[in-house]
Amino acid sequence: MSLSIPGLDATLLGKLKSGDLGALEKLFRAAFPVLMAKAKEVVGDDTAAARVVERLIPKLFAERASFSTPEALTGMLDGAVHEAAVRERSRLAGIRKRDDGGKATSAPAPSVDDVWGKVAAVIQGPSAEALAQAEAMKDKLRHEAGGHIREMTKQKPILGRALATLGLLAAVGGGGYLFAKSGEKGRLARQIQSAVKDVKTGTGQRGNVTLDDGSKAMFGAETRVTLPDQFNEASRGVGIEGVAEFTPKVDAVPFQVLAANVMFTSTGNDVFAIRHYKDEDVVIARVKEGSVKVEVQEPEESTQTLTAGQTLVIGKDGKTAQPTPAHLQEAFGYVDGTFAVDNKSLKQTLVEIKRWYGTELFLQDTTLGARMVSMNAPLTSTTDAIKAVETASGLVFGWEGQTMVLKVPKQK
Repeated sequence: MSLSIPGLDATLLGKLKSGDLGALEKLFRAAFPVLMAKAKEVVGDDTAAARVVERLIPKLFAERASFSTPEALTGMLDGAVHEAAVRERSRLAGIRKRDDGGKATSAPAPSVDDVWGKVAAVIQGPSAEALAQAEAMKDKLRHEAGGHIREMTKQKPILGRALATLGLLAAVGGGGYLFAKSGEKGRLARQIQSAVKDVKTGTGQRGNVTLDDGSKAMFGAETRVTLPDQFNEASRGVGIEGVAEFTPKVDAVPFQVLAANVMFTSTGNDVFAIRHYKDEDVVIARVKEGSVKVEVQEPEESTQTLTAGQTLVIGKDGKTAQPTPAHLQEAFGYVDGTFAVDNKSLKQTLVEIKRWYGTELFLQDTTLGARMVSMNAPLTSTTDAIKAVETASGLVFGWEGQTMVLKVPKQK
């Protein structure tokens, strides 16, 4: 079913592009029935379909300047509502499997007024009253947490420090202990071992982040950057698990990143990316602009400087090598909106698809997980990713109840 939105013309589009919320509401009310119907084709019930539409409209409003014609806007909605519905169906399948054995539940269909109210609230932001209440609650929780921490410290100071240290080691992928021996590395490790602040993305999420010192970072999915209490005061050192491209604010204090057994130091106008997930055996680095010092202390000590255009892979054993172009595309393709897999097992590829798209695919026959695949797809399209993995694996996509599966095609 292709979309057709009554009343959508150049005049309405012009008002929408100027930021007219009234024009958005008019468009929303005209499009609501067909958007609900298209989403329901995939997710199967009105409540889930309404949730898809509710999340889609703020995105449309944010991207309104990019639509040159009514047809372009309609085309975006047509593809986006299907993509969002596929993700929602996958999410619901996981919840049902975990919580109630796969049984679906039903609820009254939300009205157009109900859904528009939620959409408008997202676009306009919380009220002043709601913000004041949230700030009051934050103060209350901060006070309670502070009292609890003081009490724990008074009763069990040694245990408290040990737990903080263990928390840090987990935050930087288990390799932070390598830098506890001496000098600058030891100082950074000890600072991160203090009470920390986490900045992170979840499954299927990417985002641009501004750190407390004004440095910029482009986070990939499932990424966690850990900032010590002293960050932006005596030093600017962070720990990373995941993948991020950093653009540090130039400062007299160096900007440092700790990833497993490697420390990276930036002192100028630099742009560099680092990848290290806890389920991966290597740290990968790429410098786009400037220069970055790379230090490995154990098991094999080395120090070198990467300049613009240079890359490096550091293994658990401390040995370094040059990544292939395909390996780099897999590691940092998200910066350009691309998902790539370079000669990985299908089992691991499905883990990566879940990480980057938030969509979980299962194998009808788990022995197929050993197949090796390479693929590329835009991160904006789950449908294209599924098509690419079908081509790479020789399998076909289908639904089994509420579960998305890959299976061997039937012989003709």
